[in-house]
Amino acid sequence: MSRIYPAASFKERVHHQVEDVHVPPSVLTVWKRSSMSFQGTDGFTVFDDRGILTFRVDNYSRKNCCVRGGLVLMDGAGRALLTLKPQMLSLQDQWNAYRGEEGFGKNPKSSRVFTMKSGSNLFGSRNKSEAAEVFMGGPTSSNSTPDFIVEGCFRRRNCKIRDCSGELVATVSRKRVNNSVLLENDVFSLEVQPGFDLELIMGFLTMSRIHPAASLKERFHHQVEDVHVPPSVLTVWKRSSMSFQGTDGFTVFDNRGILTFRVDNYSRKNCCVRGGLVLMDGAGRALLTLKPQMLSLQDQWNTYRGEDGCGKNPKSSRVFTMKSGSNLFGSRNKSAPAEVFMGGSTSSNSAPDFIVEGCFGRRNCKIRDCSGELVATVSRKRVNNSVLLENDVFSLVVQPGFDLELIMGFVIVLDRICGKTFTPILCS
Repeated sequence: MSRIYPAASFKERVHHQVEDVHVPPSVLTVWKRSSMSFQGTDGFTVFDDRGILTFRVDNYSRKNCCVRGGLVLMDGAGRALLTLKPQMLSLQDQWNAYRGEEGFGKNPKSSRVFTMKSGSNLFGSRNKSEAAEVFMGGPTSSNSTPDFIVEGCFRRRNCKIRDCSGELVATVSRKRVNNSVLLENDVFSLEVQPGFDLELIMGFLTMSRIHPAASLKERFHHQVEDVHVPPSVLTVWKRSSMSFQGTDGFTVFDNRGILTFRVDNYSRKNCCVRGGLVLMDGAGRALLTLKPQMLSLQDQWNTYRGEDGCGKNPKSSRVFTMKSGSNLFGSRNKSAPAEVFMGGSTSSNSAPDFIVEGCFGRRNCKIRDCSGELVATVSRKRVNNSVLLENDVFSLVVQPGFDLELIMGFVIVLDRICGKTFTPILCS
């Protein structure tokens, strides 16, 4: 008859009573990649300390239209444990979790397990310094006290989950193979204290998508440990990898001579991005769509994830905005050829997140972040001490910890707003 008090004993299900016996924490290895390998999948693959598949998120609800935009957390055998769905009409970035597949029903609130919302938004948060707050069962009124809080930065794989009493529940950290090898952010460790439900904590992590805007720059500037990592050196050739008439673009190679990025033409394949550019990887997958701002007092370009710039409302996926720093209106630094605003905030009171110094047209410029730290350098390509190539081939040196895709996006826009020194005759 224990079912006569389900509400009172709900948290007890999550936080089991542990006797005075030493029980080590549970250590999971989380790989931010789906266990399915075919096109269009995305998710998580989670292993325990014995290497056994424990949890899966195989894709973001592409199998089932009724949970489009949500996620399904499964065990290793593929049984649905939690359905996680975004709250459509909410003043905060908020997600709700439901038992099993009950989030598919007409009245899923009855099976709601918890609600997580960002702690950094304007409305409703009791503690704006927290990355996220969790409410068991879903009460999210302004008077509600969160049952769990997330401290730190999940994107940097450096955060802690605590309960309402301040007790440590779980820790997220980057995966260390040994004392000298630290893996990238796509593989990380999750350490859960004894007595807490692994399924619940993994549900919290799966909802890491609740604060992408606040941590957008953190996505591109990973924390680099005290291990010497050399800069990435790319060779940029201002010529398309396609050879037929009318093409224009860039071909980019790494220091091993492997094709890394391509801009094959200026959007002549797709009328919805006419006048813009598409940055692709070596295999031709779209990474960024770059489009000029039509009605702007400054020479301004906006950049979107993948091919999202083709949609009706591309602002939601905007990665950055770059504008000329030498025009009459709005620029905070008239000596800088260009300014970059992550996420697209370009009001007169906004400070740029990155600035470009020097002259890109002469292939002699530097990109710095808002603190003045050197991010990347553009220079003419030198074959040896006596041979210097023309401006159509140049070197791009990117400091460790910065995303090559992002910096290459900067370079492509710089080529458009800082003059077209080497535009082919056949191209408009």
